Formats: sequence, structure tokens, C-alpha cells
Amino acid sequence: MKSLTRLLNPQSIAFIGGNIFYDALLPRIAPPTQLDRVSGLGFALGYIGGGLQFALALALITLHSAFGLDESQAARLGMATAGLWWAGFAALSLLMVGPESRIASRPPFGTCVRQSFGRLLDTVRHIRSLKPVLIFLIAYMIYNDGIQTVIGMATIFGKEELNLHTST
Repeated sequence: MKSLTRLLNPQSIAFIGGNIFYDALLPRIAPPTQLDRVSGLGFALGYIGGGLQFALALALITLHSAFGLDESQAARLGMATAGLWWAGFAALSLLMVGPESRIASRPPFGTCVRQSFGRLLDTVRHIRSLKPVLIFLIAYMIYNDGIQTVIGMATIFGKEELNLHTST
């Protein structure tokens, strides 16, 4: 239970919640035939940008004394710059995409929920007849859960069990 609590941290929740808005923007910036390509490009650029911001924050933490900060201050500043980094790119994206004009034509919330669960049920019924797809999805879910657990626990394991320094 302790590991589950650590995996359900605010950063994970924010990332997962942010994907809802990401997915909602895709149809507004790409035609249906290009959704996969644009989504892949978006994720790639997001990971590159996130990696760049992370490298800058890591350099700030590692070289904290050169900036006249203690390690704790540098870590807080690194987290603050991450928030500003993502907020800035989110604002830029929203400004470039602009407001949605079809908002008044949406069905009521309850109708959307019923349709969503109806479609999910149809998918589950259909996928049961496609055994290789079903086996793949189950295997992928188990594999992905394992990868996410390793990612979520790696830094904790390194610090608590291997006694690695924060910068390592």
C-alpha cells in the first residue's frame, strides 16, 4: 500500500489529468488522418522539452553552491521553474489554438457519460472475440504497470536502499 501511495503523487495525477486536455486539443489542431502523427510529435517534443527543463533543474541542484543556494533552496527553485516552464508552454498552446466555437452544440453531461460507457461496453464485447488483441492488451497492461512501478520507485530505492546522493 505504501508503494501505491507513492505512485499516486501530485505530479502523476497532474500528468494524467493534463493528458485529458492534450487529447481534447488534438482534433482542433490536426485532421483525423494526422492525429497519430501529431500526437506522437507532441509527446516527443514534450519529452525533449521536459528533459531539457529537468537537465537545467538538475544542474541547478548539483551546482547549488555556485548560485549561492543550499540544496533545499535549489530543489524548490527547480520545482518552481518546472511549474513555470509547463504553465508557459500551456498558455502559449492555448493562445495559439484559441477558444472552441462548438461549445454550445455539445450534448448534456449525462448524455456524454452514458455514450462513453456504452462505447466502452461495445469495445469490451467486441474485443473478447479478438483473442490475440485481448492477450496483447492484458500483457501490455501488466508490462506497463511494471515499468511505471520501476519509474516511480527508482529514485526512492536509489536514495533509501542504495544510499545514493540526491544528485546521483
